[in-house]
Amino acid sequence: MKDIFTSQRQKNPKEEWYVSERPEFRIISDEQFEKAQQIKEKNAKQYCQREKRSNKHLFSNLIKCNSCGFSYRRYQKQYSPNRPPKVWWTCSKRSSYGSGRCDSEYIRIDEDWLKSALNTLFKSLLDDRESFFTLVETRCNSIIKEYIRNTSGIVLEEVENRLDELKQERERLKTLAVKALITMDEAEHDMIPINEEIEKLSFRLNETNKTREITQKIKASIQAFLNTFSAFDFSGNITNEELKKVVKEIRVVSKNEIYVYFNIAEDIEGLNFPINISDVVEIDTDSNNRAQRCT
Repeated sequence: MKDIFTSQRQKNPKEEWYVSERPEFRIISDEQFEKAQQIKEKNAKQYCQREKRSNKHLFSNLIKCNSCGFSYRRYQKQYSPNRPPKVWWTCSKRSSYGSGRCDSEYIRIDEDWLKSALNTLFKSLLDDRESFFTLVETRCNSIIKEYIRNTSGIVLEEVENRLDELKQERERLKTLAVKALITMDEAEHDMIPINEEIEKLSFRLNETNKTREITQKIKASIQAFLNTFSAFDFSGNITNEELKKVVKEIRVVSKNEIYVYFNIAEDIEGLNFPINISDVVEIDTDSNNRAQRCT
């Protein structure tokens, strides 16, 4: 205990510890303890990347801490019987284990403020939907160009024809070896460069086909998202499940940086781009915790 008046604690190095053995407090053997530690370590490795999935509240599993990656937790407190309760969200790791386990500043996000902020953000994007949709399509096109750049210079018909020629030549050498017109060593020697070229061309062809599939998938995801977003009404009584159709994540960096990642595609890296709420909504940190407060 660093300060008995403020209950502040500090971590002392192990060489400064004072250890007092109290065998009468023992309730399990050393063997049981060691086995429990092994099970604990195994479970920690197995479940360290998992977290409880929930859709109980509107923002369940949606708000993430940028510092530690943990989800934000919902708190509710009734300050007065004549007034509705206050509801806010804060980093679950920091609130459970203390500031020493998370490097982020203490941020409380008022739930009513976040609802209002998202409503304003969505409304502004829909009011200027042409610019927003252009932004989405621009991001989509940049990802497609990146895939195409990796397979540039390929003419599919030429590659496919060349592969057919090489495979026919390989079969011809096999036939000659079977008929003993050439030796097996000669056939294998002549097939080495053929197999190498077949492997290279097959790889490039697979990459090109993959690019085609991804391009079609990106365009389909974009169209589905735009249709969903156009019909979305955040001002209504929506559920967590409905909100997740549009929003993939709300990431909190600081009180002035709260990013909304739209749920455009599940498994296409780079497509779920963020928009900073503060770029659209004025963040107020004054009275009554109407916005998130930093203390």
